[in-house]
Formats: sequence, structure tokens, C-alpha cells
Amino acid sequence: MPAMHLNDEEVRDVASYLLKDAVQTETRPNMRYEVYHGKWDKLPDFNSLTPVATGNCEGLDLTVAQRTNDFAIRFKSYLPIDTAGKYKFHLGSDDGSKLFIDNKLVVDVDGVHPHQTHSGEIDLQTGLHELEIVYFQGGGEWTIAAEIEGLNINRQPLEGWIQLDKTPPSIPVAEVLAPEKIALGKKLFVETGCNQCHQLGFAEPTTAKYQAVPQLTSASKYKGCLAVKPPSNAPNYHLSDTQRQAIVAALSAPKVEQPTPEVASRHTMAKLNCIACHVRDGWGGPEADKLELFTSTTPEMGEEGRLPPLLTGAGDKLTDGYLNHVLRQGDRQRPYMLVRMPQFGEAAASLAANWIATDRTAESTAKTNSAEHTSEEAEFRTLAAGRQLAGIKGLACVQCHTFGNERALGIQAINLLTMSQRLRPEWFHRYMLQPTRYRPGTRMPASFPDGKSVLTSVYEGDANRQIEALWKYLSQGNQAATPEGLQRNQIVLEPSDRPVIYRNFLEGLSARGIAVGYPGGLNIAWDAETLRMALIWHGQFIDASMHWRDRGVGRQRPLGDHVLTLEPASAVSILANADAEWPAVTTREQGYQFKGYRLDSAGQPTFRYQIAELEVADHTTPVLIAGTDPALRRKIAINASKDQPQSAFVRLAVGNQIQAQPDNAWKIDNRFEIRLDKKLAAQAKLRKSQGKQELIIFLENISSTPTSVEYEIRW
Repeated sequence: MPAMHLNDEEVRDVASYLLKDAVQTETRPNMRYEVYHGKWDKLPDFNSLTPVATGNCEGLDLTVAQRTNDFAIRFKSYLPIDTAGKYKFHLGSDDGSKLFIDNKLVVDVDGVHPHQTHSGEIDLQTGLHELEIVYFQGGGEWTIAAEIEGLNINRQPLEGWIQLDKTPPSIPVAEVLAPEKIALGKKLFVETGCNQCHQLGFAEPTTAKYQAVPQLTSASKYKGCLAVKPPSNAPNYHLSDTQRQAIVAALSAPKVEQPTPEVASRHTMAKLNCIACHVRDGWGGPEADKLELFTSTTPEMGEEGRLPPLLTGAGDKLTDGYLNHVLRQGDRQRPYMLVRMPQFGEAAASLAANWIATDRTAESTAKTNSAEHTSEEAEFRTLAAGRQLAGIKGLACVQCHTFGNERALGIQAINLLTMSQRLRPEWFHRYMLQPTRYRPGTRMPASFPDGKSVLTSVYEGDANRQIEALWKYLSQGNQAATPEGLQRNQIVLEPSDRPVIYRNFLEGLSARGIAVGYPGGLNIAWDAETLRMALIWHGQFIDASMHWRDRGVGRQRPLGDHVLTLEPASAVSILANADAEWPAVTTREQGYQFKGYRLDSAGQPTFRYQIAELEVADHTTPVLIAGTDPALRRKIAINASKDQPQSAFVRLAVGNQIQAQPDNAWKIDNRFEIRLDKKLAAQAKLRKSQGKQELIIFLENISSTPTSVEYEIRW
């Protein structure tokens, strides 16, 4: 029996519909009630009042009051407990109510109020306990509900656990059977083969001798339980002629070998009735007279918005984990589709393995050559390309697909951020190239006709590289930056003629983060707690909506692309020697002290801090380069606060692999490049430390006159 993910109201609706023609049976009361009339703003002292009506009822029936306002009811019953332990009770009402067990107050919801629920716990011993629930109604709505939960009891209505009297009602027995009849019945239960299907608490082996059914071809030769009129010593299954013929044919057929995965999956699909909604390899799908029952909240999506997806090639399409999950548990990836995927549990467990074995061919598991191209560039550039492709200036995926909690610009198709959780990358690549091959009639546009992209501004139209970039971008899940076109609720800070400084909580920084956006698309984030340039990025600066609306909870991420974590600690340090380890972090306890920042005439900040007797000034300037993103020119000036000469080290870069390049440049982890002038390049040293490589410069005889290290960062 599949679980249909019904809420309480839907369960009641379905049950009411199925029972609409049922004969109403006599109710079985399990509560005693006393009704009182009067006006109260809290529960009265019932012992001082005289009831206007008494009687028995089923559950907490407020209609026994025979009015809708100004009344109170005291309900009494008994609660049997089979296992001692702690039990929790939930009581909700409009207006006030209380729940007592053995005269102890367990839940208090007294007073005049709309419906609200309170809870309480109590230790109960095995046996019968007195239950009392009191209620009063002033005016307006009138409701009451009580629930229980505890040892091996999920939260459920209390009415099913209580009884009217101390002795529960007994089920009448027509006659008491003699012991010899019970023994005979037990013997017959085994000999006639009842225990082949049923259990009665005993496990004696079958004593009846059953013979194999012969290969019969004539109905006149049917014997035993297959006879038209079975003998008295054989069970009568009331078989039709067609059923008799089918049974004989099955028993007479040669032994069937283990079915193929596809045949086995068809058996399971038929058994679970998957074919009532889905089509696989041209088999199944909604019947014509049922089509109108498949509806959608977005009619303009057509059949894609109301009919469940094809199961053809599902083992090729979906990852192992998601395929097993959706077949067992169901899912709601298409909220616009009002038909529901049932939860079949282990009954559907074999489908995933069978579909994987059937659907994954040599073609479906083949890798594309796009990885060869994307590996040649830094990952952040691949992600930036994917973001552009998803946005309105790319392939416009956000025109139809939702993006996390962001609504699409047009129809609200399946969420982009769930793609990598559900789909295999090989299938995604082939689907993007030929959508209609995998879903005939889809509204998904053909963005790569004849294997060539309609968008030539990204990777010169290389389809493989574009699809790979889009996949990597979507694989970030909730960490993926919002594509262009969905920034409806953002407050985008855009530098024009002067830099914009934004001081607030930034992702990846301490609480003392300072972001600077420069005109031209260069941005940095400086951490005043750890005295380092933490992040640099290109494009849009920052979205201030998180902190400028409401209470400003959370940390904001850069809004642009090519986000690069530059350094884990301050670029300047005083080391004992050239082999000493660089501090993992730089804090006040190590002698570092932030001195604020100053703005020059162009509004560009210089961050100032002190290390022991050294004063450091860290200044950034954007370098505009034709045809590419701006570079960053960084100038670190150091001077001694005393006349005595000092020395220090400047760390230009740290990474797993630093490679020397022509023209006094170094490439760090294929992510960014450091460029120095010829004189300064001669001073730079490459060293290994703590499993990393570091490019450092040693400065000695630092005096009150600043000594500067100036270099360029390109990424």
C-alpha cells in the first residue's frame, strides 16, 4: 500500500468519501459528560456548580452542550496503560481547557483565546487511570482536541485510548467451544493447507500431501480445487473458467529462467501500478478517461506541467542515490504538478538496480572531452561562465526554471539547484545537446543545434565547454551565486566615479570585514581583525539587502564573479629567520594592531596596521586592461616607528604550486598570477613551508622612511 503523503485534512476527506455510502453503526461512548451554562473568562469550579445535563458521548463532543456560547463541560473517562513510563499529552482549545490524570493537572490551556495547544508530561504506572478534561466556551469559535504520545506510541488522538468504565466492554461470544473441537480445528487447519497462507500462532509442519497438477488440456479433467465443483476435502476458490485455464497453463509451462532486468522491472511496475501515471519505452501512461485528472498550477506548461515524467532511460538519467530515494520515498521536485508520487518503500527496491542494468549503455557512460578544456582555466572562471550561461545574457535558463527560492522570470519549471543532486552529468550533457531526443515535445529550447552553441560570446560557442561550465556552476547547489536576471530583491551597490566602502558581516571574514568596490569592476574585502586582504573578485560589488532590511542577520557573499581567497594571514610578518613558519593567523595577541584606513583624493583606502615597531600601509589600485578583467596593483609600504633599523618579510603568495613565468611573473595554483618589476623580482624567493609553497621577499634596514613592495595580481 503506497503512502500518498496526505495531510490530516486530506486523510479525513478521503475516508469520508470512501465511507459516504457505508451504513452508520451505533456509536460506542467512551466519555461521561456534565454540561453547565454560564458566562466565564476562565474555567469555573465545577464542584460548586449543578449540571444542566449529563450523559455519555463518544470523544470530546462539544455538541452535547446544545448551544454554541456561554457553556462549560466536564468530561470524565478512564485511560488504561499497558507499559509504565513517561507519557506526553497535548491539549488544544478555543476557549479554555485543562487535562487532569488521577486528579493531577497535566496540561493547562485556560483563559479566553483563539485555538492554541499546550503540552505536558506525566509518569504513569501500568493500570487504569482516571482522566478528566474540562472546557468552557465564551464566544466565537469553539474547539477542543486532545492527543497522546509516549512509549512506542506516535502522537495521535486520545479518544482511541480511553474507555467509559473501569471494565472495558467485552466482545460477545456466540458459544464456548469444547476442547476437543479446538484440537480438531487445529488439526484440520494444517491438513487442509490453511497454514500455507495463514498463521495462527503455531508452526507445525504441513502434513497434507499435495500432488503436482498434471498437464491437463480439457476442463473435464480438472480435479481437486481446480474442479468446477471441488470435492468436500478440497478448498473452493470459486475460480472462473479463465482462471482455471491460466493456473493449468502456468503449472504446465516449462521452467522459466531468471527474468531479464527489463522483464523484472515490468513485473514490478505492473504490480505497483506505476504505469497508471508513467510511460516507459512506450508502455503505460494515463488512460484517456483519466487524463483530465492530471492537473497543474501552471497550465501554460502544457503536458510537461501535468503529466509525470517519462521513465524511459530513468536508470541512465538519475544518479544511483536519487533513483533509489525517489522510488522508495517519492519526491516533490515538480510542485506545479498536482499528481503525487506515492511512497512505495522496499516494494520498489528492485527497480533501481534493474533500470541501471538496462539503461546504462556504453554511450550513456561515455565521458565528454570538455573536461580537458575546462581544466586549463581556473575553476572560478569556469563557474563564472556557468553563471553567465544560466542568466538572461546567456542561455536564459532562469527564464523558465526556478533557482532555489528565487522564482523564474516566466513559467516556474523544475529548480536548477536540484539538477546535480538528481541527474548524472553524462546524461545532462547529452540532454542539453538534444532535449527532444530524451523528452519528445519538451519546451526546453535547442540551444546547441548540430552540436554548436547559439551563444558564441562564451568559449567561442564551444558546446562541450559551455555545458561543462553550466554543470559545474549548478553543482555548487545553494552556494551558487544568483544568475543575472533574478536579482529582483537585491540592493546592488555599484561604484561609479569613486570607490564604495561597505562595512558589515561578510562571508569568509571576521565580524570586522571591510569591502571596497572600485569603478571598473574590481572589488576587495579586507579583514580588520586578521589584517589581511581576504577576498578579491570581478564584476558586481555587493548586495546590501541582507543587512539593510529587517535585522540584517547573516553574512553577505560577493555579488560578482572570479571570487578568489587571496591570503589566510597578514602579508607582513616578523620572522626569526628565512626558514621560520609564517603565522597561520595574525591577531592582536601576536602584536598586530589595526590603525584604521585613510582615503586618498580619489576615495581609495589605505589600510594601516602595526606589528611591534613596524607600521604598515596596504593600498590597492585597479589596473584596467583592454579586453580582459581589471588587475589589482597592491602597494605595501613599511616604516619603523623608531630610529633603530628593523627587518620584516612580505609574503606575496602562498599555494600548493607556484610556477615561475616569463617577464618576472609567477602563477599560483593555476588561479592567479603575481607580477613584479625586474628589481623586486630579483629579491623574491620561493620556499616550502607547512606543506605549501610561499613566494616571499625579505626587507632589512627598514627605517622611518617607508620601504615599499609593489606588485600586480591578475586572475
